[in-house]
Amino acid sequence: MKILLYISILLATFIPKSKGQKHLAGRWEGSLVQEGKEYILKMDISRKGHKLKAEIYCITNDTTFTRTVAKGRLFSDRSVYLEDFKIIFPDNPLEGLHFEKQFQLQYLRDFNTISLNGYWQEQKNISKDYQKIGQIKLNKILSKKRA
Repeated sequence: MKILLYISILLATFIPKSKGQKHLAGRWEGSLVQEGKEYILKMDISRKGHKLKAEIYCITNDTTFTRTVAKGRLFSDRSVYLEDFKIIFPDNPLEGLHFEKQFQLQYLRDFNTISLNGYWQEQKNISKDYQKIGQIKLNKILSKKRA
């Protein structure tokens, strides 16, 4: 009996891990809300195991946008943490939502949609009186191909 238990435990370690949240990588589109204003937000997320990397575009008006790169992690409870580590564009810090942000998101999936919803906050300014915060709502852009 002990040998059978040992063999089953040994075999269980060789079973490939689940690819849960397999649709997390790819294009996400939605909105970022700051002080009642809603901006278009696009994220291109790539994933290696639990590690995430995202290229983020925040479009503030017809001619201004911010492009950042973020790194983060996917947790087993389907929560996602991302943190800007590089501002790519704009060069002028007076344009756009140029400050670095942290994102706390929840991966949700139902029959019709795949979404990431949660909150963001300014990274550098930790003074609670002036720290910028807001909401994030993103939907997964699915390929038009049929399986």
